[in-house]
Amino acid sequence: MTSRNRSHSDKSAILNLHQQPTKITASVAKETAPPQKISYSVVHAIPGRIRFRIPRLIIDSEYANKLKQVIESDPMTTNVRVNPTAASLVVNYQLGVIPEDQMRSHLVNLIQTAPSIVLPVQATVQSILEAIFDAVLNLIDSTRNIKKARNAT
Repeated sequence: MTSRNRSHSDKSAILNLHQQPTKITASVAKETAPPQKISYSVVHAIPGRIRFRIPRLIIDSEYANKLKQVIESDPMTTNVRVNPTAASLVVNYQLGVIPEDQMRSHLVNLIQTAPSIVLPVQATVQSILEAIFDAVLNLIDSTRNIKKARNAT
């Protein structure tokens, strides 16, 4: 049985093989990391109205749209204004439904979860016409199949 002395390059190749999975694991860990917290501050608050400063609004228009839609869909809110240029969100809400501090924490929760919501796809005239056309074709095919079944009996 022969033994072979490994050269320095062989040793470094083996070390590189052992290090490579660590790099892959680190990149996977970054991809599965929990979502980043949205920074915000309360600029002004009076009963029934609160203004937030959210720096992400300046750079992320998709987030701004999602945030506006999720807050508008909340039954306790009466008016929502988003000003991306000023990184500002103003929310008017119903008084007396829940305590002020609970409403504030509810809105903060919406600010934090807005990036993860999925907005519905907007219907276009073309998509509606395509759906109608497909429905008419299905109706025609169904009618033909019914006639074939009647003729067969």
